[in-house]
Amino acid sequence: MRTRTWVWTLASALFGSGCAIHPQPKDVTGVPTFEIVQRIRCETRQSVIDLTLKYARYGKGDSQDHIQAREIAERLSAEFEANPDASTKLSPNLFTGEVRKTLNAFWTTGVAYNFKLDMTEINNADGSLNIGSLFGRRAFGIGFKAGLDRTRENTRTFTVTDNFGELVKGLTGCQDELVGPNYIYPITGRIGVEDMIEAFVYMSIFANLGAETSAPATVPKGPPTLVDALAFTTTISGSVNPTVAFSPVGKEMGVTAASVDFAASRTDLHQVVVGLALAPTGQAELGSLRQAYFGSSAAASGGTLVAPLLTAAPTTRSENVAAAAVNQFLTQQLFSPTINLPP
Repeated sequence: MRTRTWVWTLASALFGSGCAIHPQPKDVTGVPTFEIVQRIRCETRQSVIDLTLKYARYGKGDSQDHIQAREIAERLSAEFEANPDASTKLSPNLFTGEVRKTLNAFWTTGVAYNFKLDMTEINNADGSLNIGSLFGRRAFGIGFKAGLDRTRENTRTFTVTDNFGELVKGLTGCQDELVGPNYIYPITGRIGVEDMIEAFVYMSIFANLGAETSAPATVPKGPPTLVDALAFTTTISGSVNPTVAFSPVGKEMGVTAASVDFAASRTDLHQVVVGLALAPTGQAELGSLRQAYFGSSAAASGGTLVAPLLTAAPTTRSENVAAAAVNQFLTQQLFSPTINLPP
């Protein structure tokens, strides 16, 4: 009877451990897929708002347009802080001159988010049962082992698209979706979209950012693009190993030892690819913006190249291109400072 009871207990333990039939992100993150997407879209929207006001507020121009832009930015910042829903009225049309022109160039920038959420759950239960008895001075035993190993995996992929202007104007209810970084499941928190947008704008104007091309050593045609591919992997695992031993061994067959090994793990691979692309209308504006920043003779062969970080006098087109490449490097150094920490 005692042997039968232990066999039943072992079987119940093996078959009683559960695992999710359909693993989903919210099983471990506590955040459903829709909310993950909304948090990233709201982060993008807030980044556009913050960078727009930052540009308008801290512009160093002394023209009436820049002075007026700083006043408008200060007023809007206070208004949005008191009433976040009021941010839907932010538009380049609130500004004038060069400020409006620059904002118009990027306001229709397209954003695409491609998500791949891969979730794998493993539940293993392995047990052993030893039955034995004492024959004279010798012990006789029989060992039984059984196992049940299960793996469940679900891969969820989809793509969401936006543009800067429509995000600011049409996406509301972001107050509860703007969260800080999540170091356990990063995709559910702030992922750093603002840094990406800022780099996209700087590189479009100062570094001659172009479109993607599959042909090497060719000049890509089309509006500037920038893509960040982010991958976050989190694995949680644990195990339990209860063991029971009986002594002494009697003359009748009976259970001498029993053990069950429970092991479970959950691996979440969350990937999001964020792409930015300037609209064709913005590309038309970009040419004049680059000319304004680099000087009217920047592309002229044999003229003087006036760039933000250098002045050169190339005599051939190749020299002009080489000088522009040096300026691009200096620009990258300017926006990628090195920070030395004391030992």
